[in-house]
Amino acid sequence: MEQTSEERRELMRVLLEAASQHQGDVHTNPLVAAALVKQGELLALAAHEKFGGPHAEAALLNNYRGSLEDTELYCTLEPCVHQGKTEPCVDRLIEAGIKRVTIGHEDPNPLVAGAGVKTLLDAGVEVRLPLLRSQYRWLNRAYFYNHYANLPWLEAKLALSVDGYIGTTGHHSKWLSSPESRDYTHRLRSRVDGVMVGAETVRQDDPSLTDRVTGRADQPRAIVISRRPESLSLDSKLFSERAGQTVLVLPPGSSSRLETTLENRGVKLIFAELIDGRFNWKKLLPELLKLNLSRILVEGGGRLVGDLISSGVLNEIHLFYCGRFLGEGIKSTVLREPVKRVFEGPAAGLIDHRRFGDDLYVRRFFQQQTGHRGFAVQPFVQFDGRPGD
Repeated sequence: MEQTSEERRELMRVLLEAASQHQGDVHTNPLVAAALVKQGELLALAAHEKFGGPHAEAALLNNYRGSLEDTELYCTLEPCVHQGKTEPCVDRLIEAGIKRVTIGHEDPNPLVAGAGVKTLLDAGVEVRLPLLRSQYRWLNRAYFYNHYANLPWLEAKLALSVDGYIGTTGHHSKWLSSPESRDYTHRLRSRVDGVMVGAETVRQDDPSLTDRVTGRADQPRAIVISRRPESLSLDSKLFSERAGQTVLVLPPGSSSRLETTLENRGVKLIFAELIDGRFNWKKLLPELLKLNLSRILVEGGGRLVGDLISSGVLNEIHLFYCGRFLGEGIKSTVLREPVKRVFEGPAAGLIDHRRFGDDLYVRRFFQQQTGHRGFAVQPFVQFDGRPGD
């Protein structure tokens, strides 16, 4: 019996949830799940669980031992048609004798980009698409943005006092946020490829920028942005304990002795020119993407976050409003230019809010960015249903 439209959508929602369980595990690959369905009944389900491991379709066929007669394959993303770390998924589907495939979204990767669908059609496989496209695009927002805009997806995290400061005038900020908020911050770290901070944060806090909650085996890389790297301490955790996992962005012409020492320790150096004392993010960010830093969490300070907002490259922001008043202190953001009229200020739409302990968590989404080929980020939030994490 033919499934109704809502039944098909519900099946795809199940797959989206299964795919989402592996955030932080597949790195630059997209989150994908696949299922075998017969007359509306879900027979088996699998997801892409680990970078370099079997894709969802292959994992599904590897594990399923039942008959494939009259079964339909549901997959959140167009099956791949190119040889990478694994064999092309379309070949497996055709060899297995699958006669109908329902796809959630076309693959933006130029190596696929419709070729997977065409190969299936040429082999006589019926292909139905799309289904829940915007929900899937949001789940894999970094993957889509990387391909369309050639930029990493940037999201910032700030813990704020009630009156909007991120620390005292003496640079004391531990702990503004609740234990529950700090726990969630570690979960945010577990989902990204890199955690970015400014040099002042390194000097004041000496952070390690690791996820110490979820048990993630491979930690996100640390990215330090510094216009004056000579003022950084070589004893900092990021340049000693985590040197091999740290990227330092600095202007050319810095101390050659410093550069040699850091490189010998395993720190990756990226030289980026300054324009009026600021880095050109539109040129710098693609260099980070080349290092497979496809999704980056920015954790401060206020000047770095403000500069990213002013440059129009910050996509998402996580705000933890805490219960203390500081009266005065370190500003949460410092924009490049003062805003003269309210409606001229960068706008970030509300997409989520909840409570963590005594803190109010708010997630907002910047809508002003446009990548190459006119790709606007705005459609990511035009979907029915909650965006989730």
